[in-house]
Amino acid sequence: MAITAAVVNELRQATGCGLMDCKKALIECEGDMEKAVMYLREKGLASQAKKASRVAAEGMAYATVIDGVGVVVEVNCETDFVANTDRFKNLCRDFAKHIAAAAPASVEEMLAQPFYTDASKTVNDLIGEATASIGEKISVRRFARFVAEHGMVDTYNHMGGRMAAEELLASGSKRPVMIAAVHDKMLPAYDRFVGFCSVMREHGLEERIFETKENDSLHGDYSKLARQVLDTFPDADGVFCTSDQIAASVVRCAAASGRRVPESIRVIGFNDNYLAACLCPPLTSIRQPIPEMCEMAIECLIKQIHGEKVPVDMVFPVTLSARESTRGPKGEEEKRP
Repeated sequence: MAITAAVVNELRQATGCGLMDCKKALIECEGDMEKAVMYLREKGLASQAKKASRVAAEGMAYATVIDGVGVVVEVNCETDFVANTDRFKNLCRDFAKHIAAAAPASVEEMLAQPFYTDASKTVNDLIGEATASIGEKISVRRFARFVAEHGMVDTYNHMGGRMAAEELLASGSKRPVMIAAVHDKMLPAYDRFVGFCSVMREHGLEERIFETKENDSLHGDYSKLARQVLDTFPDADGVFCTSDQIAASVVRCAAASGRRVPESIRVIGFNDNYLAACLCPPLTSIRQPIPEMCEMAIECLIKQIHGEKVPVDMVFPVTLSARESTRGPKGEEEKRP
């Protein structure tokens, strides 16, 4: 089998290892992709063992709540430079999601468990691959997992997806696209995806979804993702993003490619955070009542500490904050039917 650049890149995408390491693995394994993956995995474990004596005092504590399961996990690395990279943050997110799904009792048990989305490798294998590609010692120091039997505070994400779809169609969009993390049903973005698609079906329109594994809870630059969406759907005249951060990148990339918002493409975000109203043009977004949710969550926590009963689950409604990214400057929205 010829070792082409495309094959090397495919292995790189599958493992996250460097291009030269992937090329060497394919040469060693005579082009066999599965053997090359195992080769890199074993190499990663060897690299992990060599770095075991190093001090990993940097890192981050990652916290999340998924379907009533709260997780806080501390993951360490050697430098703050690595700790601030998207690769490391996404690794922490993956560990937290694994803990929520697999419920390990200890770090040792967690490391030995098959990874929750890929049973062909353990969590320790994942750490080995990360160590080989990042070049630093990576370790899970500790974690805590909580199950909220009562007092879960959330928003109606399904309705948020419907609202976004209806706003795009009402503003004139004929070929809307949604950027969605549909690979994991535990994520709030999945319910937004279901709501969006239900409106598309009701109107007899194609469900145009750009699937991503980007975590919309992380603050970062989503320019690459935005460019991929606009390149994949060059005829898109509306985009629904599951966070305002991603929506901001779509607005910037659309402008850079000569597409005016909202004249040629309309954009909607989710959360309605401080960023939304400050963009140019101001961003239409689905608002979650975060202050009210926080107050309710703290109230429930205090009641639980004192042994008092709390409501079962509290689902807050979402609202549409309509701005110029879908409706144009003030005055134009009044002309819209």
